[in-house]
Amino acid sequence: MKRMMRIVLLALLLTGCAGEKGIIDRDGYQLDTRHPAQAAYPRIKVLVIHYTADNFDVSLATLTDKEVSSHYLIPEQPPRYQHKPRIWQLVPGRGFSLARRGKLLARQYAH
Repeated sequence: MKRMMRIVLLALLLTGCAGEKGIIDRDGYQLDTRHPAQAAYPRIKVLVIHYTADNFDVSLATLTDKEVSSHYLIPEQPPRYQHKPRIWQLVPGRGFSLARRGKLLARQYAH
Protein backbone atom coordinates (compact mmCIF):
# COMPACT_ATOMS: atom_id res chain seq x y z
CA MET A 1 0.00 0.00 0.00
CA LYS A 2 2.83 2.41 0.84
CA ARG A 3 4.49 1.62 -2.47
CA MET A 4 1.28 2.44 -4.36
CA MET A 5 0.98 5.71 -2.44
CA ARG A 6 4.57 6.63 -3.36
CA ILE A 7 3.89 5.89 -7.03
CA VAL A 8 0.77 8.07 -7.00
CA LEU A 9 2.62 10.92 -5.26
CA LEU A 10 5.51 10.65 -7.72
CA ALA A 11 3.09 10.73 -10.67
CA LEU A 12 1.39 13.83 -9.26
CA LEU A 13 4.75 15.49 -8.71
CA LEU A 14 5.89 14.77 -12.26
CA THR A 15 2.59 15.97 -13.68
CA GLY A 16 2.90 19.19 -11.72
CA CYS A 17 6.40 19.73 -13.12
CA ALA A 18 5.28 19.27 -16.72
CA GLY A 19 4.76 22.37 -18.83
CA GLU A 20 1.33 23.81 -19.50
CA LYS A 21 -0.56 21.53 -21.92
CA GLY A 22 -0.61 22.97 -25.42
CA ILE A 23 2.29 25.36 -24.75
CA ILE A 24 5.52 24.46 -26.53
CA ASP A 25 8.71 26.11 -25.34
CA ARG A 26 10.85 27.01 -28.37
CA ASP A 27 14.19 28.77 -28.58
CA GLY A 28 13.33 32.41 -27.96
CA TYR A 29 9.52 32.13 -27.78
CA GLN A 30 6.60 29.99 -26.63
CA LEU A 31 4.08 28.46 -29.04
CA ASP A 32 0.42 28.17 -27.93
CA THR A 33 -1.33 25.30 -29.80
CA ARG A 34 -4.51 25.20 -27.68
CA HIS A 35 -6.74 26.94 -30.29
CA PRO A 36 -6.69 24.84 -33.49
CA ALA A 37 -8.46 26.30 -36.53
CA GLN A 38 -11.39 24.23 -37.80
CA ALA A 39 -10.67 25.28 -41.40
CA ALA A 40 -7.35 23.45 -41.83
CA TYR A 41 -6.18 20.67 -44.13
CA PRO A 42 -3.25 18.22 -43.81
CA ARG A 43 -0.80 19.59 -46.45
CA ILE A 44 1.08 22.88 -46.56
CA LYS A 45 2.20 24.91 -49.57
CA VAL A 46 1.91 28.44 -48.20
CA LEU A 47 2.54 29.72 -44.69
CA VAL A 48 -0.06 32.30 -43.61
CA ILE A 49 0.72 34.83 -40.91
CA HIS A 50 -2.31 37.06 -40.44
CA TYR A 51 -2.10 40.76 -39.63
CA THR A 52 -5.28 42.39 -38.41
CA ALA A 53 -6.33 45.69 -36.91
CA ASP A 54 -8.86 43.86 -34.69
CA ASN A 55 -8.04 43.21 -31.06
CA PHE A 56 -6.45 39.87 -30.27
CA ASP A 57 -9.56 38.14 -28.85
CA VAL A 58 -11.65 39.08 -31.92
CA SER A 59 -8.87 37.92 -34.25
CA LEU A 60 -8.48 34.61 -32.40
CA ALA A 61 -12.23 33.95 -32.58
CA THR A 62 -12.35 34.84 -36.31
CA LEU A 63 -9.31 32.76 -37.26
CA THR A 64 -10.49 29.64 -35.44
CA ASP A 65 -13.96 29.42 -36.98
CA LYS A 66 -14.91 27.32 -40.04
CA GLU A 67 -14.63 30.07 -42.68
CA VAL A 68 -11.10 31.45 -42.34
CA SER A 69 -7.84 30.51 -40.68
CA SER A 70 -4.20 31.43 -40.34
CA HIS A 71 -1.18 29.32 -39.45
CA TYR A 72 -0.03 31.74 -36.77
CA LEU A 73 -1.47 34.71 -34.90
CA ILE A 74 0.97 37.13 -33.31
CA PRO A 75 -0.39 39.84 -30.99
CA GLU A 76 0.93 43.38 -31.41
CA GLN A 77 2.48 43.04 -27.95
CA PRO A 78 2.87 39.29 -27.32
CA PRO A 79 2.55 38.28 -23.67
CA ARG A 80 5.78 37.02 -22.16
CA TYR A 81 6.04 33.75 -20.27
CA GLN A 82 9.35 32.76 -18.74
CA HIS A 83 10.83 35.85 -20.48
CA LYS A 84 9.78 34.59 -23.94
CA PRO A 85 7.06 36.04 -26.20
CA ARG A 86 4.13 33.73 -26.95
CA ILE A 87 2.60 33.32 -30.41
CA TRP A 88 -0.45 31.22 -31.31
CA GLN A 89 -0.26 28.34 -33.80
CA LEU A 90 -3.77 27.85 -35.20
CA VAL A 91 -3.05 25.36 -38.01
CA PRO A 92 -0.71 22.38 -37.51
CA GLY A 93 2.66 22.68 -39.23
CA ARG A 94 1.70 20.68 -42.33
CA GLY A 95 -1.88 21.94 -42.63
CA PHE A 96 -3.65 24.16 -45.17
CA SER A 97 -5.12 27.47 -44.13
CA LEU A 98 -8.34 28.85 -45.60
CA ALA A 99 -8.91 32.39 -46.84
CA ARG A 100 -12.33 34.03 -46.64
CA ARG A 101 -15.28 32.16 -48.15
CA GLY A 102 -13.46 28.84 -47.79
CA LYS A 103 -11.04 29.23 -50.72
CA LEU A 104 -7.76 27.47 -50.24
CA LEU A 105 -5.06 30.08 -49.99
CA ALA A 106 -2.57 27.71 -51.59
CA ARG A 107 -4.75 27.56 -54.72
CA GLN A 108 -4.73 31.36 -54.97
CA TYR A 109 -0.93 31.28 -55.17
CA ALA A 110 -0.73 28.29 -57.52
CA HIS A 111 -1.23 30.38 -60.70
